[in-house]
Amino acid sequence: MGVFRAGSLDSARLKPGAALIHSLCAVIRDVASYDSLLSVHRTHQADFPTRSAGIHRMQRPVFRTSRIPKSGDKVMTVDPYKVWANMRLKTWPERYWMVDLPDEAAESAARTVVTSPGCYSCIIRDQAGLSVIADESALVELESKTPVRDRFGPFRVVSTDGELPFDVIGFLQPALKELNDQGIKAGPQCGAVFDHLFIYEKDIERAEQILERFIENAKDL
Repeated sequence: MGVFRAGSLDSARLKPGAALIHSLCAVIRDVASYDSLLSVHRTHQADFPTRSAGIHRMQRPVFRTSRIPKSGDKVMTVDPYKVWANMRLKTWPERYWMVDLPDEAAESAARTVVTSPGCYSCIIRDQAGLSVIADESALVELESKTPVRDRFGPFRVVSTDGELPFDVIGFLQPALKELNDQGIKAGPQCGAVFDHLFIYEKDIERAEQILERFIENAKDL
């Protein structure tokens, strides 16, 4: 029996059965060639830069967020008292006020924050409008440019000044309880790196003593 070479004969001159075999062989030949080409492409794909001459090759996205915990997973929690045991506190030297502003005062409020780079400041926008906490001198300028609906204070701001994992649960709760049990109001404000408490100026000395004692006690737990 002779060797049949795909593509060596004219299919029009073959019998129907032979023509079908001839066509199938041609298809197999084409698929084999494509697979060989694809293999070469995969082998040498890494040799080409990701971006070159305006050509961009899509890459698999790299997700850097934590894996979403599944049911039954053990959740690793950080003891808030251990964090407090190594915490330092910073009391900002300025006198602070909180003012209630209409929503249209957002631009003026933002400029106030920009003009006080060395001081604590906070802008909260919610369904009531704007709440701005800023130092006294900055708010004098703000009040000259926009109507203030209400004002609260004066406050002093106490901030954490040590390592504070963002995912720690219930960090401020025990400290707030210590202050609240002594009749001291402390408004919490959480930041990406540090947490903050704004406390009435008349209570600041007692609050500092309570917090210092709380930190010392946390070291013994």
